[in-house]
Amino acid sequence: MPIPCWFVVSFWVVAFVGSGLLGVYCREVHEIEKAKLSGVRLAQQIWFNFIGALFGWAALWCLARHAWSAAWLRSSSAGTATVSDFALGFVAFVGVSGYLPHTTMGAVYALQAFVLEILKHLGELLKGAK
Repeated sequence: MPIPCWFVVSFWVVAFVGSGLLGVYCREVHEIEKAKLSGVRLAQQIWFNFIGALFGWAALWCLARHAWSAAWLRSSSAGTATVSDFALGFVAFVGVSGYLPHTTMGAVYALQAFVLEILKHLGELLKGAK
């Protein structure tokens, strides 16, 4: 049995409205001073937070479809959760709550610091080899 149309429409209306609110009110949600964001930077933050929240809703939609098919088709995978289900659940929670952009940027900054630290150690090793 396919997912009812009313549920699909309701889900995505809530997703777009919720994502829009998280985008528009990103300064309040993330406690950013109004003077720090204006013009193009504000537009980028609104867009970034809107897309981040929408990505969380898309992850939640994948989980909802999986649960719906398992419940109605009574497949052998009914009631089993995989690692990807937990990963989607994490992305859905962080995205829908409005923190996916912040989490993503934190991961990018951590990766950047890690690579710079490795390069620093490699430079020291090369200097010592001479």
